[in-house]
Amino acid sequence: MSFNNKNKLKLAVQFGAGNIGRGFIAELFFKSGYKIFFIDINDDLIKNINEKGRYTLKIVGKTPKKMLIKEVSAVNLKDTNEISNLISRADIICTAVGVKAIENVASTLAIGLKERYIRNSKPINIIICENILDSAKVFRDYLLQQVDVNDIQFRDFIVHKVGLVESVVSRMVPIV
Repeated sequence: MSFNNKNKLKLAVQFGAGNIGRGFIAELFFKSGYKIFFIDINDDLIKNINEKGRYTLKIVGKTPKKMLIKEVSAVNLKDTNEISNLISRADIICTAVGVKAIENVASTLAIGLKERYIRNSKPINIIICENILDSAKVFRDYLLQQVDVNDIQFRDFIVHKVGLVESVVSRMVPIV
């Protein structure tokens, strides 16, 4: 599944297609004009997203509303080739996977960042939506653990051209 950019949309790679990824972050990306690629481990969810290419987000509260989130696709976390291809061309990356999965995501992300470094060395920001103290430092440490200590240029790329943005999610997302 490759990214066809006939509509000139920006490309967002969203690690985690759960409550925060689909229920909050994707809405922001969609409203900002991004094609969203979810990276997840749930095969049924991935299949469903890819078959429909959209989903309905239900926002509850004093003024409930429904919003159609379009321009979405999904890739399994095991598909490192496709993920590397997406990361090499992404305009923004985000994680919302939970603390227990961060290390695995960082491992896959490091492979994709290496591809980006080789292809174009363009800077990239990664928004970290994880409930962990000093998440940027923790995430950078995980990324650097994946890099050969002798690969100084790639290490410099991660340190100087990969922005790690700590975030706080302020939306309640009920379990469906």
